[in-house]
Amino acid sequence: MLSRKKGEIVDKERIDRFWKIGEALLEGGLLLADLYVYFSGANRNKRNVNASKTKTSRILIDEKRRMKIERFATQIVDGRYTVYDELSKMIAPYIAGNEELKLALCYSLASTPERPVHLLMIGNPASVKSDLLYEVKEIFPEAVLGGPRSTEAGLTINSQDGSPGLLMLANDKIALIDEFDKIRKSEINATYQALESGVISVNTGKFKGEYATKFICIATANPKGGVFQEDPKSIRKQIEQVFPLPLLSRFHMIFLLRKEPSDRIKDAVTAILTRKDKMNPNKKFLRDYFIYIRQKCRNVEFTFSKNDPIVSEMTHFVVDALERSERGQICYGLTKRFAEALKRISISSARLRLSRKVEEIDVRNAMNILNFALNSAVA
Repeated sequence: MLSRKKGEIVDKERIDRFWKIGEALLEGGLLLADLYVYFSGANRNKRNVNASKTKTSRILIDEKRRMKIERFATQIVDGRYTVYDELSKMIAPYIAGNEELKLALCYSLASTPERPVHLLMIGNPASVKSDLLYEVKEIFPEAVLGGPRSTEAGLTINSQDGSPGLLMLANDKIALIDEFDKIRKSEINATYQALESGVISVNTGKFKGEYATKFICIATANPKGGVFQEDPKSIRKQIEQVFPLPLLSRFHMIFLLRKEPSDRIKDAVTAILTRKDKMNPNKKFLRDYFIYIRQKCRNVEFTFSKNDPIVSEMTHFVVDALERSERGQICYGLTKRFAEALKRISISSARLRLSRKVEEIDVRNAMNILNFALNSAVA
């Protein structure tokens, strides 16, 4: 092996193995500099990131499992699809209650890295938020779990050796970010760009370029100071000190996990005392289910016209939420991107029942879950 300096060629055996190919390429007009880039650490890191992709679209679901999924997704009782109630029971059954939050998680998992539904849970310590991250990791082992400080590379890239950070590793997968409030100030813009456009731009001197970062982001965070205060104005300040509004607006669902009512605390304590472990017997079915609904309903039509009554309802819902946020009645800021959240969650709702077209039921499901999220942040 050659002696190593960062950024230099380090693998002599690999170079020797490809040397004859290199000579032929040089005869064809390829620049020596191109070969250097090919063998260099920076390009190797980029190739490894791309090679680490797991295409769930290639996973085959056999006929028996497909039939089970289709029965589950399309069952109707008393004129109502049962899938929306049943799913929340199957997610983390060892956690008492929190059905709405679990359903929100399902809407996120039903989205795709191309048009993701990003979910953010901000709460006090010892709430269920981290448990739900680990639940997703159990269902999707290929999901990338970590935090802003879990590796030297952080969320983006290690400027010294070019090793990829969490967002790059999660390309085409699910990014599970714990303690998102610990994000480095130097990474805020890159994280915003990743959530907005599906790429991050790297310009550290040694490493330059754009890297694909299309993923579904499910993140947890603590408020500034660790625990929510009682005063609504103080709560909003605690959130704004952690998340600049442009970054916060890239999350389609935001839940504040504040002090729970006494009956929920009793239920949670009872569940902890009586459960044997945190294993979920449903995880294999859930994995098959979410993979299959994405495969079968990859493209979902959202075809309402301006004259449809449901469009008027959606518009009123979004405008009302924006006005409440502006008046300080909601403990975090909203932007017009809230309308995009409504649209994407409606698409996820259609997928959950194996429909390739958004209908009124899906819009109402989206408004219901978003309303629950907003109520968690009512001042």
